[in-house]
Amino acid sequence: MHDLTEYIPTSDICYIDSETRSAPDQEDPRWENVTLTSTDRYSDNAWPIIITWAFDVDGPVQRWESQDITRPPTRDELPAELLAWDGYFAAWNSGFDRKILRGCLEAPDTDQWLDMMAHAAYNNMPLGLDRAAKSCGLVGKNTSGKTLIKMFCTPNGATTEEEPDAWREFCDYADVDVEQMQAVAKGSMPVPYTIWQELWVSERINDRGLPFDRSMAMGGAAIADQYAARLSAVMTEITKGAITTPKQFVRHRAWVWERVRGNPFLAQHMIVAHRVHEGEDEYVLKMDRPRITKLLAALETLNETTGLTDGEYDAMLLLIEREYGASAAPAKFTKMLAMANKDGRLTGQYVFSGATQTGRYSSRGVQLHNMTNRPIGSVEFEEDTCFMLIDGVDIDVFAEAVGNVGRGLSLMIRPAITAGEGKVLVWGDWANVEARGLPWLAKAEERLDVFRAIDADPDNTPDVYLQAAAGMYNLDAFELLEGHKAKDADVKGLRQKGKIAELALGFAGGAGALQSMAANYGMSFGQEEAQDIVNRWRAANEWATDFWDEVWNAFVNAVQKVGTPFEAGRVTYEAMHVGNEVWVACYLPDNRPLFYRNVRERVSIEYDPFDADVVLSRASKLSFEGEAGIKYLWKGILVENITQAACASILRETLGRLDADPMLDFMPVVGHTHDEIILEVDEMYADAAETELGKAMLHAPAWHDGLPLGADISVNKWYSKAID
Repeated sequence: MHDLTEYIPTSDICYIDSETRSAPDQEDPRWENVTLTSTDRYSDNAWPIIITWAFDVDGPVQRWESQDITRPPTRDELPAELLAWDGYFAAWNSGFDRKILRGCLEAPDTDQWLDMMAHAAYNNMPLGLDRAAKSCGLVGKNTSGKTLIKMFCTPNGATTEEEPDAWREFCDYADVDVEQMQAVAKGSMPVPYTIWQELWVSERINDRGLPFDRSMAMGGAAIADQYAARLSAVMTEITKGAITTPKQFVRHRAWVWERVRGNPFLAQHMIVAHRVHEGEDEYVLKMDRPRITKLLAALETLNETTGLTDGEYDAMLLLIEREYGASAAPAKFTKMLAMANKDGRLTGQYVFSGATQTGRYSSRGVQLHNMTNRPIGSVEFEEDTCFMLIDGVDIDVFAEAVGNVGRGLSLMIRPAITAGEGKVLVWGDWANVEARGLPWLAKAEERLDVFRAIDADPDNTPDVYLQAAAGMYNLDAFELLEGHKAKDADVKGLRQKGKIAELALGFAGGAGALQSMAANYGMSFGQEEAQDIVNRWRAANEWATDFWDEVWNAFVNAVQKVGTPFEAGRVTYEAMHVGNEVWVACYLPDNRPLFYRNVRERVSIEYDPFDADVVLSRASKLSFEGEAGIKYLWKGILVENITQAACASILRETLGRLDADPMLDFMPVVGHTHDEIILEVDEMYADAAETELGKAMLHAPAWHDGLPLGADISVNKWYSKAID
């Protein structure tokens, strides 16, 4: 439970920033550039050349400049007042400055560092310092900064003697970061101490790092490089010369459209707008990544059922190459090798509260959160494929085994996360955590009883997806369970519809949301069928539609009556004046607030998709300023926010308990996703870790009492979705 009355006084904080330079002629040139490697690897051979700092939010900015920027400074060259400081240091993306300055300052402990980017995230402000400062009314930084950084911070860059005028400009540029951090601190809500404690847990996990199989990554990277070199030729062959590179996006769209336009089931996924003009059909088309995913799912669905025309089949082949070959996924093997620290681990992979509207973690680097949940096949086939990559398999042999090379590589990134010698991975997955969290927030006890019954007797109780299908189609759930056990094909289809509906529709989503979720599972629905599923799910789940309205009304009432709290289920909305703005705080069950900044009515303009100069409509809508700018509100966003945020609080609280218990030091957390926790333990302690992790994930503190939690625990050498 968060105590919103305990804060770190700003008088105890030193706001600090450093500009750095990296050593030349390193074994891997990527280690010389922090954007291409990890902070750990970069900081091994980089040092501060300028340090700027200020004590408290109103203190003057002070600066230290290196006397020789071509070498690391000695300790006696640094300012005494920084060396003697025994309070907190606060930096933007503090993990970087903490690692860079670890050899200079008496502040080696994670718990002595505050992260001003996390401060901004708590306030739902932009995660870029310059943009966050502008949102507080400060002028942006000197636009020549990138040029100056390239001049002085790169290996073999200019020296202060060679470019004295540019150096003076660079020093002035460096001062601004600290001024901006002070402005952010003054122009936003203070961060409670309990949030900083969660940050420190996150940073210890970041420092511990994920283990991975270097040989497997090298094999994957080699095939990815060969595949990238072949991709243009593959596309040329598929299209008979009409498309010759992966980047010819306009040609891709036109070529695919000509092959799918005659099939409404396929064409719907590309059409943004349609009209009949002077007797001719006119279309506005789009083929971005989400639409490609949906269109590809539709093509594969038809290919498995009614079959495809030759043109549709060619379109499917091209889209497979676009989806997997032109994506960043295969290149993640190369990124693993570039980011690994000296111990061969992937450190710094998580951004605390990186999803600012909910406080959920986000990921960077290899990006665990974005890995596909689909396994490449059975656990045996996955293991065989791992060894193929470890052994340096030929690309043609790999293709023969897995099919499309890009898809195969994408599905093998997760298994590359592999425990070290003599160790195993133990991970827990909260079962249907958001599907449980939403009715718990809504106080829908009858819905929660469904999960309680499943947890009590999972083998003889229809799972939530079968029960969803039963409710949607007025069927007996237990009869569906018998059909599911008998592997009845019709029941399998009904369960899949129930599953997709459960995952897609809880946040007031419509047919579009359903189709997007279906595409993630390789399925596709026509518009009429999708809308029918939406209607059936809503009719069977009136508790959800009622709660959507309850949440929306509470938010609107809070805006209209500033200072008065309004409850909706287990959350409370309250608006407040912050300067000249109205902010709305949503207090979650654990008392953590979600902030909606500068809430007010704004005009939303709809333009003619066929003529951008023509205005079709203007409407005043309630909106707020978030991390990415202005966002218009509706009930679905609010319900999604509180559900994801409450589940994020469960993860954060559980990570904190695991971190704080010295009796569990044998089972350190090395990674996590939104609904999983990953441990690396000695093989001899695997059974104990499996038991203790299960206990920890099912533990119910007072603030989420009554929420039925389920957790599935897995143990394996590598991180796998093929493990049941």
